[in-house]
Amino acid sequence: MKLVEVDIMDVMTGDKIGEWLEKQYLEWQLAEGSRKSIARFAAHLDASQGFISQVMAGKRRPSDETAVDWAVE
Repeated sequence: MKLVEVDIMDVMTGDKIGEWLEKQYLEWQLAEGSRKSIARFAAHLDASQGFISQVMAGKRRPSDETAVDWAVE
């Protein structure tokens, strides 16, 4: 599933990546048709649950390459 199309440079500016990723998580659950854990979302993105949680909380940022990969996943 491709995550919602965005201007990735807009996402990478400021602290928007965590908000963007949380919205993607919600959209992914809708597309899947049921509630899913962050661990399952992380597996979908080929990342650890801890890393995804930290990005959503604004504690860490993915590399530019990873963010682009997520945007086209």
